[in-house]
Amino acid sequence: MKWLTSPVAPASLLLAFVSTAHALIRFHCAQLVTERLDPLVTPGIVSPHLHQVIGGVRRFDFITAFSELPS
Repeated sequence: MKWLTSPVAPASLLLAFVSTAHALIRFHCAQLVTERLDPLVTPGIVSPHLHQVIGGVRRFDFITAFSELPS
């Protein structure tokens, strides 16, 4: 029973309940567009990475000009 008084015992008990989680975010709305646009990182030019715009119609559309985006 010396093991139960060890400082390792609480940590071992905690680790017994830890598991790996696989998370996924899913929205119930349509994807508007996938664009290489990032006005924060690369304003005014094509971004080196993609963004998927999902849902909503406020201030971002297929034909939104860069100058129309909020600053």
